[in-house]
Amino acid sequence: MLKIALNNGLIAGLIGVAITLLASVTGFYDMSDDFKGEGSWYSSLVTAISFAILIYFIIKSMKEYKNYVLEGMMSYWEALKVGVLTGFVSALVSAVFLLIYFSFIEPGIIAEIKENALYELEEQNMGEQEYETAKSMMSWVMSPFVFAFTSLFSGTFLGLVISLITAAFQKNK
Repeated sequence: MLKIALNNGLIAGLIGVAITLLASVTGFYDMSDDFKGEGSWYSSLVTAISFAILIYFIIKSMKEYKNYVLEGMMSYWEALKVGVLTGFVSALVSAVFLLIYFSFIEPGIIAEIKENALYELEEQNMGEQEYETAKSMMSWVMSPFVFAFTSLFSGTFLGLVISLITAAFQKNK
Protein backbone atom coordinates (compact mmCIF):
# COMPACT_ATOMS: atom_id res chain seq x y z
CA MET A 1 0.00 0.00 0.00
CA LEU A 2 2.77 2.43 0.92
CA LYS A 3 4.56 2.15 -2.43
CA ILE A 4 1.36 2.64 -4.44
CA ALA A 5 0.30 5.66 -2.36
CA LEU A 6 3.79 7.17 -2.48
CA ASN A 7 4.08 6.81 -6.25
CA ASN A 8 0.62 8.17 -7.04
CA GLY A 9 0.78 10.92 -4.41
CA LEU A 10 4.19 12.03 -5.63
CA ILE A 11 3.02 12.12 -9.25
CA ALA A 12 -0.18 14.02 -8.31
CA GLY A 13 1.79 16.54 -6.25
CA LEU A 14 4.42 17.07 -8.93
CA ILE A 15 1.79 17.52 -11.64
CA GLY A 16 -0.02 20.05 -9.45
CA VAL A 17 3.22 21.97 -8.86
CA ALA A 18 4.08 21.79 -12.58
CA ILE A 19 0.66 23.17 -13.55
CA THR A 20 1.03 26.01 -11.06
CA LEU A 21 4.54 26.84 -12.28
CA LEU A 22 3.55 26.60 -15.94
CA ALA A 23 0.54 28.84 -15.41
CA SER A 24 2.71 31.32 -13.47
CA VAL A 25 5.53 31.38 -16.02
CA THR A 26 3.15 31.92 -18.93
CA GLY A 27 1.42 34.76 -17.06
CA PHE A 28 -1.91 32.92 -17.00
CA TYR A 29 -1.94 32.79 -13.23
CA ASP A 30 -0.15 34.62 -10.42
CA MET A 31 -0.06 32.49 -7.30
CA SER A 32 0.72 35.50 -5.14
CA ASP A 33 -2.73 36.94 -5.91
CA ASP A 34 -4.36 34.05 -4.03
CA PHE A 35 -2.41 34.90 -0.89
CA LYS A 36 -3.21 38.59 -1.22
CA GLY A 37 -6.94 37.85 -1.49
CA GLU A 38 -7.09 38.88 -5.14
CA GLY A 39 -7.71 35.49 -6.77
CA SER A 40 -9.35 35.48 -10.20
CA TRP A 41 -11.11 32.94 -12.36
CA TYR A 42 -7.64 31.84 -13.51
CA SER A 43 -6.94 30.89 -9.93
CA SER A 44 -10.18 28.93 -9.78
CA LEU A 45 -9.31 27.12 -13.01
CA VAL A 46 -5.85 26.12 -11.79
CA THR A 47 -7.36 24.96 -8.49
CA ALA A 48 -10.05 22.92 -10.28
CA ILE A 49 -7.47 21.22 -12.51
CA SER A 50 -5.29 20.39 -9.50
CA PHE A 51 -8.36 19.09 -7.66
CA ALA A 52 -9.31 16.84 -10.59
CA ILE A 53 -5.76 15.49 -10.76
CA LEU A 54 -5.84 14.66 -7.05
CA ILE A 55 -9.17 12.85 -7.43
CA TYR A 56 -7.81 10.87 -10.38
CA PHE A 57 -4.68 9.74 -8.54
CA ILE A 58 -6.56 8.84 -5.35
CA ILE A 59 -8.92 6.63 -7.37
CA LYS A 60 -5.95 5.21 -9.29
CA SER A 61 -4.23 4.32 -6.00
CA MET A 62 -7.33 2.58 -4.73
CA LYS A 63 -7.74 0.58 -7.93
CA GLU A 64 -4.08 -0.44 -8.05
CA TYR A 65 -4.11 -1.49 -4.41
CA LYS A 66 -7.32 -3.45 -4.87
CA ASN A 67 -6.24 -5.18 -8.08
CA TYR A 68 -2.54 -5.81 -7.54
CA VAL A 69 -2.19 -6.23 -3.79
CA LEU A 70 -5.58 -7.36 -2.51
CA GLU A 71 -6.45 -9.49 -5.56
CA GLY A 72 -9.72 -7.69 -6.28
CA MET A 73 -11.27 -7.61 -2.80
CA MET A 74 -11.04 -4.38 -0.82
CA SER A 75 -12.91 -3.06 2.21
CA TYR A 76 -13.98 0.54 2.68
CA TRP A 77 -11.32 0.99 5.38
CA GLU A 78 -8.53 -0.29 3.11
CA ALA A 79 -9.62 2.02 0.30
CA LEU A 80 -9.82 4.94 2.72
CA LYS A 81 -6.30 4.32 4.05
CA VAL A 82 -4.65 4.20 0.64
CA GLY A 83 -6.60 7.26 -0.53
CA VAL A 84 -5.72 9.39 2.50
CA LEU A 85 -2.07 8.37 2.25
CA THR A 86 -2.03 9.34 -1.43
CA GLY A 87 -3.59 12.71 -0.56
CA PHE A 88 -1.06 13.22 2.23
CA VAL A 89 1.92 12.58 -0.06
CA SER A 90 0.50 14.95 -2.67
CA ALA A 91 -0.06 17.61 0.01
CA LEU A 92 3.49 17.10 1.28
CA VAL A 93 4.88 17.81 -2.19
CA SER A 94 2.75 20.97 -2.40
CA ALA A 95 3.83 22.08 1.08
CA VAL A 96 7.51 21.67 0.22
CA PHE A 97 6.91 23.66 -2.96
CA LEU A 98 5.23 26.48 -1.00
CA LEU A 99 8.07 26.52 1.49
CA ILE A 100 10.60 26.88 -1.32
CA TYR A 101 8.42 29.40 -3.18
CA PHE A 102 7.94 31.70 -0.18
CA SER A 103 11.49 31.32 1.10
CA PHE A 104 13.50 31.64 -2.11
CA ILE A 105 11.46 32.38 -5.25
CA GLU A 106 9.08 35.12 -4.00
CA PRO A 107 10.06 35.98 -0.40
CA GLY A 108 8.50 39.45 -0.72
CA ILE A 109 4.96 38.13 -0.98
CA ILE A 110 4.69 37.44 2.74
CA ALA A 111 5.87 40.98 3.52
CA GLU A 112 3.14 42.34 1.20
CA ILE A 113 0.50 40.15 2.84
CA LYS A 114 1.60 41.38 6.29
CA GLU A 115 1.55 44.97 5.13
CA ASN A 116 -2.00 44.63 3.76
CA ALA A 117 -3.17 42.92 6.95
CA LEU A 118 -1.59 45.62 9.13
CA TYR A 119 -3.31 48.29 7.07
CA GLU A 120 -6.64 46.55 7.60
CA LEU A 121 -5.95 46.33 11.34
CA GLU A 122 -5.24 50.05 11.47
CA GLU A 123 -8.57 50.72 9.75
CA GLN A 124 -10.42 48.90 12.55
CA ASN A 125 -9.46 51.58 15.10
CA MET A 126 -8.48 49.10 17.78
CA GLY A 127 -6.52 50.01 20.89
CA GLU A 128 -2.73 50.28 20.86
CA GLN A 129 -2.24 47.13 22.97
CA GLU A 130 -4.65 45.10 20.82
CA TYR A 131 -2.90 46.34 17.68
CA GLU A 132 0.54 45.38 19.00
CA THR A 133 -0.71 41.94 20.08
CA ALA A 134 -2.24 41.33 16.65
CA LYS A 135 0.94 42.58 14.98
CA SER A 136 3.16 40.22 16.97
CA MET A 137 0.84 37.26 16.29
CA MET A 138 0.86 38.11 12.60
CA SER A 139 4.67 37.95 12.47
CA TRP A 140 4.54 34.39 13.74
CA VAL A 141 1.53 33.24 11.73
CA MET A 142 2.63 34.70 8.39
CA SER A 143 5.77 32.72 7.74
CA PRO A 144 6.73 30.25 4.99
CA PHE A 145 6.62 27.39 7.50
CA VAL A 146 3.10 28.19 8.67
CA PHE A 147 1.87 28.52 5.08
CA ALA A 148 3.51 25.17 4.24
CA PHE A 149 2.04 23.48 7.33
CA THR A 150 -1.40 24.87 6.55
CA SER A 151 -1.07 23.59 3.00
CA LEU A 152 -0.08 20.15 4.29
CA PHE A 153 -2.98 20.04 6.72
CA SER A 154 -5.62 21.31 4.27
CA GLY A 155 -4.32 19.09 1.45
CA THR A 156 -4.44 16.04 3.69
CA PHE A 157 -7.95 16.97 4.81
CA LEU A 158 -9.00 17.36 1.17
CA GLY A 159 -7.51 13.93 0.46
CA LEU A 160 -9.55 12.54 3.37
CA VAL A 161 -12.80 14.03 2.06
CA ILE A 162 -12.14 12.75 -1.46
CA SER A 163 -11.22 9.33 -0.08
CA LEU A 164 -14.31 9.13 2.12
CA ILE A 165 -16.46 9.55 -0.98
CA THR A 166 -14.48 7.52 -3.52
CA ALA A 167 -13.79 4.61 -1.15
CA ALA A 168 -17.50 3.85 -1.14
CA PHE A 169 -17.31 3.16 -4.87
CA GLN A 170 -14.08 1.16 -4.75
CA LYS A 171 -14.90 -1.26 -1.93
CA ASN A 172 -16.38 -4.64 -2.63
CA LYS A 173 -16.14 -6.42 0.72
